[in-house]
Amino acid sequence: MNSYRYIEKRINIIVELIKGLDSFRAGAPRKSISKLEEMYTSLKLRNPPYKWKELAQDLKSILDIPKSHPGYKKLVNIHQVASFLSYASIGTLILSLYFAFREEIISFLYAFAATFIVTNISFILRIYEAHILSQIFKEKSDILEEKGRKIKEMINYLLVLLRRELRKIRRHQRGIELNLYQVDYDNIQVVKKPSFLRNTYLVKVQ
Repeated sequence: MNSYRYIEKRINIIVELIKGLDSFRAGAPRKSISKLEEMYTSLKLRNPPYKWKELAQDLKSILDIPKSHPGYKKLVNIHQVASFLSYASIGTLILSLYFAFREEIISFLYAFAATFIVTNISFILRIYEAHILSQIFKEKSDILEEKGRKIKEMINYLLVLLRRELRKIRRHQRGIELNLYQVDYDNIQVVKKPSFLRNTYLVKVQ
């Protein structure tokens, strides 16, 4: 792999790691801890502010925040029902394809309608689940902020590293854009604020 492609690959990993860590700070995890660890390790960082073990403890603590909330049991039940309906929709879809293959039109229409209904109910439950989770993290915002302190420092470190890598391939003028939940970081410019269709800020790093 030539140096340009190697640096581009590093840039992509840094961006994804920043986005993943930022989502934890916001109480909206978008990647697993194991995936974040894989990216962190692959970068072979020099003198990072925190070792992965320290960061992982805070990431796990953030994931555990909802477990102490009175509404956690309800959240788990909704998640289980939504997951069951997701699998059920796959079953009804296969059934509708079977009826279509056999040219049983009435049965196909019933099965297809069931797929549509079950899929939409599952989708609505997922949205409701995300809403409840968001409310829990809002109520526990003080804990979330405290557990996110080291993560914020790590993100600032990664942003400096990102700028350095962009300069190596002369992309610092054009920069790179990221979608982040939080914007209290150094070395970023806010391009767009959250909207009805997007709950993150669009920021630029040069």
